[in-house]
Amino acid sequence: MLVRHWLRAQGICEYNEAKANLPLEGQVAMGIKFGREYNDIINDFTDALRGVEGCCEFLEMPADDWDAMSEEEQKECMKTLADDLFYGLGVEAQMSIGDCMVTHDPKRHLIRIDQGETLTTVIYLV
Repeated sequence: MLVRHWLRAQGICEYNEAKANLPLEGQVAMGIKFGREYNDIINDFTDALRGVEGCCEFLEMPADDWDAMSEEEQKECMKTLADDLFYGLGVEAQMSIGDCMVTHDPKRHLIRIDQGETLTTVIYLV
């Protein structure tokens, strides 16, 4: 519970379902065009981010605090991060998270997560 309070104080882990339901299928959110259900995109993005090493460092969270969180709390944080990154990628097409590069490819309507020279995940937007 203390970890959750710390995360909320940092403004990190408050996934907002109402916010997630704002964009409608086929609309544009902060410059990112998508045709899939927004929640499906965020769920795929969340799953992908959970496999990224160094996410807790990106959140400026000590590893001990991250490890003390339950799996559900960690997932909630990653879902919040996915939601924030989705909107951020509409402004800045490439962002570094942990040891990965997250890139919005508007021509192919997808988000790529690359680790070094290796493509690790593709999230399709349409």
